[in-house]
Amino acid sequence: GARVSLHITAVTPVTCTGTPSTGPADIKCNPGPTVAGSWTLPATLGVDSDISLPVPAPAQLGPATFRFVSVRSSAATISIDIEVTGVTEEELSRRTPDGKKGTQVFTITVLGPNGEIVNGNGGSFPNEQGIHLHVYGYRVTPGEYHVHATYLGYGEFDRVLHVP
Repeated sequence: GARVSLHITAVTPVTCTGTPSTGPADIKCNPGPTVAGSWTLPATLGVDSDISLPVPAPAQLGPATFRFVSVRSSAATISIDIEVTGVTEEELSRRTPDGKKGTQVFTITVLGPNGEIVNGNGGSFPNEQGIHLHVYGYRVTPGEYHVHATYLGYGEFDRVLHVP
């Protein structure tokens, strides 16, 4: 793994009065006296190597075609890349009114072997082919993981990932 060191030559304590609930403008912070010194904090960043897994079959939900292009698993994560064609990013990120924040018309979820949601961060990025979805899941144990997608008005699909 990569080795990094943080070297600090001085620290300054900061004391604040007020609370965030009273409003950020009411918080007053005053720096205290600087303390000089020499501190080195070494760290080694671990390498999270991964393996390629077989990609699931494509899926069709209304006008949207979902083609899995890569599935990778490490000791801690599952990384899934999907190319989506036939719809725009705006169409997939649309919300329908529900009296609150609105309901997403498209959702994609990664479920662990026990059916628990193990989604991590991800995102969508437009490209020449359409939309590239990058979905993360946390790998909690070996087993069958499910990628479940729902597109309101068009149905849903479920694909199984066999994670060693």
